[in-house]
Amino acid sequence: MKTITLIAASLLSLHVLAGNPGMAPHKYCTRFKDGKLVVMDGEKPITSVIILANGVEIMIDGTIVRKDGSKTTIQEGECADENGNIIKEQEKR
Repeated sequence: MKTITLIAASLLSLHVLAGNPGMAPHKYCTRFKDGKLVVMDGEKPITSVIILANGVEIMIDGTIVRKDGSKTTIQEGECADENGNIIKEQEKR
């Protein structure tokens, strides 16, 4: 029974580490809405802090706070990927 549990846990771990193959990576992009720069999750503005899997936080105003406390801000036309890296909105990954 322990062997089956261990194999199942290993397969689940590999699946999680593989990410989401075949799907577009998740990203948070900036837009001007009603004259104000907002961070969008798809077509919806974020309404609370987003905490990514690696601990990076994306604030409502576009500030990215890394685990070490360093901060940067997403500018108009930029996005933050699923790891908190800033990329241009049109970049394909």
